[in-house]
Amino acid sequence: MAAPVLPPHAQPNSSKAQAWGWAEAFVISQTALPAILYFPGTQSIRPLARIGAFAISLLILLVVIVRRNLLPRQLSPAFGPLKICLAFLTLMIFHPDTVSLTVGVAAVGFFVAILAPLIWVPALVHSVSQLRRLLWILLICNGVNSLVGILQAENPARWMPAEFSRLVAGSNYGLDIATYKGANDQTMIRPPGLFDTPGAVAGPGLLAGFLGLALSIGSKSQVSKLMAAALGFCGITVIYLTLVRSSLLVLTVMLGTYILLRRFVGSNQRTPHLILLTVGVFAAGFQLASQYGGETIHDRFSTIVEEKPTEFYYRSRGIEVEYGFKELLPKYPLGAGLGRWGMVSHYVGAQTVEGAMGADTQFPAWIIDGGAVLLFGYCLAIWKAWSWLLQRAKNTSDEQLRALAVLVLAVMAGMFIHCFSFPVFSTQIGLQFWFLIGASYGAIIHSIPQEPSDARARKQVPRIGRRF
Repeated sequence: MAAPVLPPHAQPNSSKAQAWGWAEAFVISQTALPAILYFPGTQSIRPLARIGAFAISLLILLVVIVRRNLLPRQLSPAFGPLKICLAFLTLMIFHPDTVSLTVGVAAVGFFVAILAPLIWVPALVHSVSQLRRLLWILLICNGVNSLVGILQAENPARWMPAEFSRLVAGSNYGLDIATYKGANDQTMIRPPGLFDTPGAVAGPGLLAGFLGLALSIGSKSQVSKLMAAALGFCGITVIYLTLVRSSLLVLTVMLGTYILLRRFVGSNQRTPHLILLTVGVFAAGFQLASQYGGETIHDRFSTIVEEKPTEFYYRSRGIEVEYGFKELLPKYPLGAGLGRWGMVSHYVGAQTVEGAMGADTQFPAWIIDGGAVLLFGYCLAIWKAWSWLLQRAKNTSDEQLRALAVLVLAVMAGMFIHCFSFPVFSTQIGLQFWFLIGASYGAIIHSIPQEPSDARARKQVPRIGRRF
């Protein structure tokens, strides 16, 4: 049965769309909290700053659950598989190879913090205009982060953070692993942006690059068009400067998906403009980055087209994904225990325990934590969220909602592809992934006129808080 045609977003919610609240504060916090480490003397509070970006998600979830009247009428279809994953990970606390009870509880809490926006964001996003505002805030935050990264390449003495992460500075190689030879044989540090780890701004550059191009095409105001395009230019340029090829490839996937989906839902009138803008910004960004990074920039990114795509990927990350499916999954079909890799492993101290493991891509990470249950359950949740939003984008009569839904769908597709090169759902990128899904879901369900309260009561739909 085809999904019903959704009406334009309801006008009664327009007042809610004008008010800034927890959703907007959360987006800003994802840049502001890690940016604390940009300032001198903050390395001693690094764990608090890093954990804080995730802890705020749990805090908002707690507030929304306590105030049940804030909860939406129903949850995203993605929550069903994720609930099973959460239940299984809770059992994994008692796995014999889980490092300790404390570490196991911390790992489950970290998992909940990342997916929590799927639950609480729909309670705080009430209109399409608010969804658009959140996307703009996300663009501005990541665009400013990218701009700082460019300034660090132009004048490192002034713009580089006073202290780099002790994870880098205290390693056997120091900053040597984070540098390359730039123009005029000067030593270039891969820009960290508003973070303290060299190259870390590649993630914000990815989002800024895509959102800048997409929102520029979708904006009516010339000022908004130019601002979005400029921030997108900053994002793409800083990706070149960090030498992170995977971010550039994922950005290409996002843009390709965006163009195809616009055509699929019948909203492709400005596609030629988007293609021309993309080619121009990519070329201009490469030119500016080459002025600072010299031949290294050209040599690094030319390998993408000079090598066969399959060989290029297998040599860089594919071998680890293959190892995950061929070695780890048969050996640990139900997981290898919690706290044996990643952020929880580092901050709770599990890296000193014999048997600690590593995962540089998402699929081995899922297998280590929860085996086949977490691997396939998480992928199913992503698919359910993506297919639900695609159906709504295709059937809505609200042109603005359709355009924003397609934009979010393209981000989702790119982030999932990023799982083949990076442990996305164990970082802030995963947190932002579920935030965007929750925000889109909230905008859509609040666009549908609510039934009278007595009619809803007769249906006896169970409260969402009990389901959780």
